[in-house]
Amino acid sequence: MRYKRKMRDFLLRCGPIILSPLVTLFSALVIAIGWIVVHRLSARRDRKNRKEEKITDFLINAYRNIEQACARGPVTSGSKWAEAFECAFADIQLFGSPKQVELVKKIIAEIEKKTIGKTGEATDPRELLANLRHQLRRDLNLEGLDSPIVHYRFYPWPWKSVAGDVPTPPGLNQPLANPEKNQP
Repeated sequence: MRYKRKMRDFLLRCGPIILSPLVTLFSALVIAIGWIVVHRLSARRDRKNRKEEKITDFLINAYRNIEQACARGPVTSGSKWAEAFECAFADIQLFGSPKQVELVKKIIAEIEKKTIGKTGEATDPRELLANLRHQLRRDLNLEGLDSPIVHYRFYPWPWKSVAGDVPTPPGLNQPLANPEKNQP
């Protein structure tokens, strides 16, 4: 009994001195573990965000390159659109969804078939563009679009087709007789 009383008296007098460093040590340990956990979670989130941002940037660039080559006549080796078109296909095969990769393979097969057969027909990449547009708008939290993709191109005067004749400019019933008179 006497021992218990001495122990109680000792703890009452010295307890705060002994317990204070233990509480401080425990608090520091909890803070350190919390900091490590938060740091790792933040680093993981940052890596994921950088990865998604990089993929989105590449796919936006691929979309633009393919879209710019559309409705410009034949994209042949050596044309200014050919390299951008090839890079876009490579980027989609690297970063695109499985559906987009399949669409690229289909387009490449069509291009190879038409190039070897020399049919001169254009390959239509609008299904791929629509798929890319849908994914990019979803990834960027933009409202989805159901409208078809259209391309408009400005051509220098005179309006020449691939065949070399002078067709009517889009939206006009007759070709302009003298373009210099119509300029402001």
